[in-house]
Amino acid sequence: MEQYNRYEFEGEVVEVPVFWDDHLQREVEDYEDYCKQPGHTPSGRPVLLTFEDACPLCGHGGR
Repeated sequence: MEQYNRYEFEGEVVEVPVFWDDHLQREVEDYEDYCKQPGHTPSGRPVLLTFEDACPLCGHGGR
């Protein structure tokens, strides 16, 4: 059974898959699918992830 962490932002529900990372030796969230098709609140505002603007090296900064 696949595990998910569930978050709700102004009516937008985001379920993020969780997987075991052998290197970190802990469960890690996998945002790949969410980044390909990000969600929006009912008022039309995008739900951004903190690393999208916070880290210029993550590949999402400056969108």
